[in-house]
Amino acid sequence: SHHEEMDRLNEIYTQCSKESGMYCVMGSTPAAAWAKELALPHFGIGVARGDTLMHGVGEFAYIEDLVSLEKTLVEFF
Repeated sequence: SHHEEMDRLNEIYTQCSKESGMYCVMGSTPAAAWAKELALPHFGIGVARGDTLMHGVGEFAYIEDLVSLEKTLVEFF
């Protein structure tokens, strides 16, 4: 959803990772559906790339992406 905190988180992630944030929509979880129904601001956070076979056999994450996520969360909180 659009919310000032999401914009702030995206700016921090972009600074930490040197990449653009906001890669995908996290709309398939029960919590996201509940938040949408109640019109609550919401966002998902995690590591996802098309080449990591997300939600499939051999799923993995890059260490550098986990480090960027860690730096982002530390700065955000």
